[in-house]
Amino acid sequence: MDALLLRAAGAVSFATTLHVDAWSWQQTIGWCAFILGALELVSFLTMVVTARISRRPPILRRGRHLDSLGVKDRAFIAFNKFTTCLFTHHLAYYAWHSEHIAWDLSSASLPSLALPLLCCFVVYDATYTPFHKALHIRAVYPWIHKHHHKQHAPSRGNTDAVNVHPFEFVSGEWNHLLALHATTSLLHALFGMRTHVLAVVLFILCGGVAASLNHTRFDVRFPLFPAIYQVRYHDVHHGLNVNRNFCQYVPCWDWLWGWFLPYPETLKSRREGSSNQKKAQ
Repeated sequence: MDALLLRAAGAVSFATTLHVDAWSWQQTIGWCAFILGALELVSFLTMVVTARISRRPPILRRGRHLDSLGVKDRAFIAFNKFTTCLFTHHLAYYAWHSEHIAWDLSSASLPSLALPLLCCFVVYDATYTPFHKALHIRAVYPWIHKHHHKQHAPSRGNTDAVNVHPFEFVSGEWNHLLALHATTSLLHALFGMRTHVLAVVLFILCGGVAASLNHTRFDVRFPLFPAIYQVRYHDVHHGLNVNRNFCQYVPCWDWLWGWFLPYPETLKSRREGSSNQKKAQ
């Protein structure tokens, strides 16, 4: 009985915490400090741990590296990182109130974790891929996405990943929420399945790590099934051909639309790719 009361009290406390209109300035600062601190910790660990366990040679640089960040770069990065505080609050608020998401630890199972997690990434890229493609339309490209492509050989991980126009960053972040809503609603409608909140956490955490790795020189590939995810796919987009490989996580939609370009294994094809990149710019 006491355990049930404690769980109920904790639930009420957590629900109250999510109501921003009741926050004091100390709570607002505390939330932002926690999210920004967690973001920096995950970014740091992603680089350090990957550097220690990576056994493949680094991905070769095939374009100009942006050695120093300007005022505009730092302003965009700072704004986008602080925006993450708002996004994570919206995410937590949605997850708490959604009838399709389970919080009881005892309800966690492999199906309620693995299936929603995979579906979230596929659904995310279903909308992100055409959005990314649209940012490369000649009339749109100079105003938004060109800023991100000043970096032809990403190496800083999260710093290079979030060095984008705020419109692009906000659209990409809240697309995670759209993908989560679509996935949880669909799985509940089709199978009566409730997605466990741990799958939500893994979706955001793994997505952040994958997006950071996409902007490094580490040759990371998904274990056992490397075609599902490779850092090299996104490096092709940055360093070889900006009109290919628009997916963020899984390349299935690039394959479907005919936008996929495999990583060139030969020196000749790499040089040809670099030549195509210069023409596209």
